[in-house]
Amino acid sequence: MANANTRTTNIGAQKTGEQLTLGRCFMVKYFMIGSGGHDPSTNLAIVPDPTLTELPSPKFSDPVLIPTGSAYQVGPRQTQYRITLGAGVASGAMSSVGLYAEIVSVVNPNDASLIGTKFLYAVMNFNLYNKPDDEPRVLTLTLNNV
Repeated sequence: MANANTRTTNIGAQKTGEQLTLGRCFMVKYFMIGSGGHDPSTNLAIVPDPTLTELPSPKFSDPVLIPTGSAYQVGPRQTQYRITLGAGVASGAMSSVGLYAEIVSVVNPNDASLIGTKFLYAVMNFNLYNKPDDEPRVLTLTLNNV
């Protein structure tokens, strides 16, 4: 994971602006594992596309809840997520992680219907890795909070 390419999506940047100006507060609460974050000819990570709204080639049908206590502030501008994939979970090819956020509160009562809305906040691409079915794996993801 040291060579991961990380990018906040355009929708993630937009929602950050809405949080600051409109009081539409969100939390990064979910993740998704995918296999579309590498160049198939070299198996090396590609730069994430900021226009993505869904993670390409996901291994799950829905985003998975990040366990409580798995996110840490490691500096004034970085948040780190430690995600454990147990044996039998997300086996096979993987090369990307999507971090999904959810709107959890709003200031304006007219925005109440937005609570619970999920969106792709950031994408992290890394070199292709084939996870054996019987192997647990811990992913340490660092997100720059600019």
